[in-house]
Amino acid sequence: MKKNNLKSVLLLVNILLASTFIFAQTKMNNISTAKKLKSQQWEVGLLGGSMQYNGDLNSFGAKENNIGLGGMARYHFNNMAALRINFLAGKLTGNDANNPVIATRNVNFKAGTRELALLGEIDILGNRRYSEGFRRMISPYVFGGIAATSIAPDVYYFNGTNSDKTKLEQDRSATFKKINLALPIGAGLKLDISEKWTFSVEAGYRLLFSDHVDGVSLLGNPENNDSYAFAGAVLGYRIPVVFDTDGDGVKDSEDICPTLKGSKRTKGCPDADGDGVFDQNDKCPNEKGTAESKGCPDADGDGVADKEDKCPSDKGTAKTNGCPDSDGDGVADKEDRCPSAAGTLANKGCPDSDNDGIVDLDDPCPTERGTAESGCPEKDTDGDGIADSKDTCPNVKGDGVNGCPSDTDQDGVLDSKDACPTVAGSARTNGCPDRDGDGIEDMKDACPDLAGTSSKGCPPVTEKDQKVLQSAIYGVQFESGTERLKNVSYDILDNIFEVMQRNTSYTLEMRGHTDNIGDDEGNQRLSEGRANACFNYLLAKGIAPTRMNAVGFGETQPVSDNETSTGRAKNRRVEFELK
Repeated sequence: MKKNNLKSVLLLVNILLASTFIFAQTKMNNISTAKKLKSQQWEVGLLGGSMQYNGDLNSFGAKENNIGLGGMARYHFNNMAALRINFLAGKLTGNDANNPVIATRNVNFKAGTRELALLGEIDILGNRRYSEGFRRMISPYVFGGIAATSIAPDVYYFNGTNSDKTKLEQDRSATFKKINLALPIGAGLKLDISEKWTFSVEAGYRLLFSDHVDGVSLLGNPENNDSYAFAGAVLGYRIPVVFDTDGDGVKDSEDICPTLKGSKRTKGCPDADGDGVFDQNDKCPNEKGTAESKGCPDADGDGVADKEDKCPSDKGTAKTNGCPDSDGDGVADKEDRCPSAAGTLANKGCPDSDNDGIVDLDDPCPTERGTAESGCPEKDTDGDGIADSKDTCPNVKGDGVNGCPSDTDQDGVLDSKDACPTVAGSARTNGCPDRDGDGIEDMKDACPDLAGTSSKGCPPVTEKDQKVLQSAIYGVQFESGTERLKNVSYDILDNIFEVMQRNTSYTLEMRGHTDNIGDDEGNQRLSEGRANACFNYLLAKGIAPTRMNAVGFGETQPVSDNETSTGRAKNRRVEFELK
């Protein structure tokens, strides 16, 4: 890119940055005073990083990196726009030896560099930092402006073998200003360590208005000006600012009324009568009162304003509208039938200890709950909860409506606890019949005439029958990859048929399983088919379908390792279980 074109582009970028800066400043300044966002006005900091020259002897990305150090000061117009002064000091170097293409020209230079820059800066997300108090965040920012750069170069010409002597002499004799203008632009990322401390990383590019900083122009590319870059870190400190919007001497962070002038005594809020109650909370803003009476006069000091106090000369409570309440029950003494004993408003201030509707003052049995007529309880000799006057069996505790015990089926279990009140049973089965005496009532017993130990009330399956079911797991076999039973399986299934005939109260569940050879869906179908093959065989033998259930689990429930043939053989099985 030619030097004039590059200057124009950088100038345009800086103009755009300046426009954005002005827009951000104007936008934030237009926020009303009541809604103005907090910001830190001044910030100072230290810079450190790498400086790199770019020109006829070197290009970005080569070896000539040098340390640059400096400082900066920012003035924040608002949370997004800031003006920044930068000072940067370091060294720029370049050497033809870094580039094999121009190494024979044999020129190198070094230059002490000092930069003073004035930059406009836009903190892109800065308006969020103080939207609800302060919050730590990471925000990108851009900057641009103008800089004055002092460069003092030492150039070394070593009479390269392919140098144009005329151009070499012209470059040697050329003069340039030791203080050059530069156009800096750049971007960075800022992290809030705390409300006062920040840490940023940034990179910026500086285009100089000279092509002689490195001592080479005609011998190189005279159409491009020299430039340099800086990339590094900035440690910043925000100088705390005290804001006092209404100018009352109370800083906004402690001012309850930041837009209304007040005093420190009232935390920044106005108080016209000087009674310590803010005007906006003062029911009598022009009469000196007390905090307890919300700023109104209170002659008896009971916290109830005189204008609302029904007993202004007698200290009372807010609950009784300023009148005395000796027992503290919320009923004023002048309206309280029992002023020395706490009661309720419904009972005109009197207590009702037994809660029978008759206050203690009028209750002959104040500690025993009685009837509304007498206040005393009716006599209940047998203690069954039914008064003697209504109890058919006053001397025998009963559970019926007439006060007598109820046992309809005469089994010794009262109807109130009898699950079968019309059929004689036993206490063990909650009053229900149990013919076989196994502790399971007949209606829940699958074998009501045979004593059993299972949850169904049936005799347990014999060990012999259990062995038949266990041996059938791998004894029942199928043609490879199909659900067709092998002939060897029929005798085993016949044995299972006999087990089912001996255990008529049980149902049989058949569960098919496969190894993991083949796809999941195929294995699932195969396991279901094999379980159903067993089901259908026993069905044909005469076992009712309601006593059997066939399910398949495919390869999902292995009992051994599928990596070996032995393990896979164990996984191919049909399990039989009586339930």
